[in-house]
Parts: sequence; C-alpha cells; structure tokens
Amino acid sequence: VDNLPYIGKPTFEARLMLAMEDRASKLWQARNLIASFSTLKNVSEELGEVSVFAPPNACHGMFRIIPGAKYYKHPEFFALINGKRQDPLKITVSLDFCLTNQGLIDATIKECRNYLKQAPYATYISIQEGDGTRGTCHCENCKALVAKNGNRESARWIYFANKVGEKLKHEFPKVKFLVFAYTASKLPPTNIKANDNVAVQFCMWGGTRGLPYNHPKNRRGVGTLKEIETWSKVCKNLLIWDYTYTFGDIWLQQPDMLLNIDNMKSFAKLGVDGVFCEDQVMDATNVHYGKEFRNWLLTRAMWNPDECNGEELEKIFCDEFYGPAGKYIAQYWKLLRETNKKQGFAAFTPGG
Repeated sequence: VDNLPYIGKPTFEARLMLAMEDRASKLWQARNLIASFSTLKNVSEELGEVSVFAPPNACHGMFRIIPGAKYYKHPEFFALINGKRQDPLKITVSLDFCLTNQGLIDATIKECRNYLKQAPYATYISIQEGDGTRGTCHCENCKALVAKNGNRESARWIYFANKVGEKLKHEFPKVKFLVFAYTASKLPPTNIKANDNVAVQFCMWGGTRGLPYNHPKNRRGVGTLKEIETWSKVCKNLLIWDYTYTFGDIWLQQPDMLLNIDNMKSFAKLGVDGVFCEDQVMDATNVHYGKEFRNWLLTRAMWNPDECNGEELEKIFCDEFYGPAGKYIAQYWKLLRETNKKQGFAAFTPGG
C-alpha cells in the first residue's frame, strides 16, 4: 500500500500527557503526535520529538525558580500571612509569594533568563504557583491590587506575569509565561488583562465527569466552561489542565470514556490553545481502569475531536488490542456508558 498523505492542522497547538522518558514512551508519543509533559533537553530529533516547556519544571514552577534555600535572606519575597512572612526553609511546593514585590520580580526575570537560554525549543516557561498554596499575601500592595481587580487573587498572578514577560519579550519572542487558574486563583480578575506573551492554564479541579462538561445535567461542568469563557476575555492564550483518570481509585470504572471527545470539542469552541490530560502513559507500574484505550483516544481527540467517532474508535482499539476478547470488552463499555446516560449521573469525579 502506498503512503497515504494526510494534510491537516491540529485543533490544539499544545497536546500534552504525562509520560515516562524511556525510548518506548517517546516512540509512543511520536506516533500519537503528542508532546511530553516535561522539560526534556535531549529531544529525539529522529522521532520529531517536541518538548514545549523550559526548565526547571513543566508545572508548579515558581518555587523552583525562586527556591527558598537560595533566597531565604529575602523574606520580603514571600507571602505575608497573618502578620508573618512564610518561612522558605520550611515550605517547598506550597510556598506563597509576595507577587507585587519588585525585588521578587527582578529575581524571577534573572532566573527565567538563565533557564530560557538553556531551552531554545521552549514555547512556555512555568512561573505557576505550587500545590497546596493558600494563594494570598496580606501586604498592603498585594491587598490593594486584589481589591482593585474584583477581589480576585488571580489579579496578582496576571500582574506578576505581565511584569516578568514585559522584560523578556524581546529576548525570547516565542515564549509565553505561564500561570495557573487554580484553587484561590481560579476565578478571573477584573480591570486587568494579560499581555500577549502571558498564558493561563485553567485547571478543571473538582470537575464532574459522569456526563460531558457541557451537558445540561452537569451543572458544575457547565459553570466551569463559563469560567473559561470569562478567562478568554482576560487572557488570549489559554491552556487546560484536565483530570482524565481516577487517581483516587485506580480500579474505579469510568462510566463513559468517550465523553473526552465531547469535552475536547467544548475546549476547542472556547478557543483554547492547548490541553494537558493528567493521565498515565506507558507506565506499567501505574495501572488504571481503561488506561490504554483512554490514552489512545485522548491523543486523537486532542488532534481533532471533530474527526473522532467514539464508537468506531472503540471498536478499532478493542479488536486490535484485545483480539478475540475485544468485542466483549467493547460491549461492556457500551453497556456501562448507555446505562449512565439513562441515569443521567454527572457527579463522577477523578478523585473517586
């Protein structure tokens, strides 16, 4: 059979999943046209491998860019909470920062410059908050900024990213400075807009996945999509962090894996630039219900959800992956899916 040329453009510029960095995983990523969610320095050119993130990390980058062990002599860099500056020698991933402090801004610019010089491939650098952060600072400047912009903590991150990006835009014109919309920073600010080289990654934390996000019975999902739409008026560069596996219970049966196609269509309609699916690819030690099919399906949905016929893809995968048993697995998944649609159960969450 001769080569069958395919000419098309992906729906999302950044298509990201968790993956290991061994040869087999890299080959799987290349075949499925996704980029690793990592800061790879040694990309495999023969595979056309792409890594979009500069070091030091692909997420929660801020506490690594300004590590407490290096900057502990600058307590003013860290959040003032209940009258005390956070202790950077005792706190790591949940470290909060005083984002209006000019010294912190200058130090971040310096550190980002050094990291970006190591990463000519990068299109994003994470200056995102950590995990478990309280997301606030009680200093007068931070409080005034929040009050001025709708009492939204996200205003501090947009302000901070704008300041950092403004100083580095000419040196690194293709790089976007990435912050989260996550926990305390999830709601968009008012009266402030992100610069063109700033990007926001919206986390679907707490989302319900029994039905597609846009299904009328999925009220939390519908509300979250409206929040993303509002964010699009604040920042033109949006990424999504979606939780597509059940990390609270690895054997928990997802009622409908095909709804990922519908969710990708919703993201595309909102003009999202990229999607990261928190899942586990090519990791034999981390087994989840339906992982192999779901990962394969997600890569196709991220390329172009409008080209995806879920039940056809399900049949192809089950026949090719499971062999003679495949038709029974496909029947079971279909029964589970149709039963859930009849029941209209939306409140299925990734955490279990």
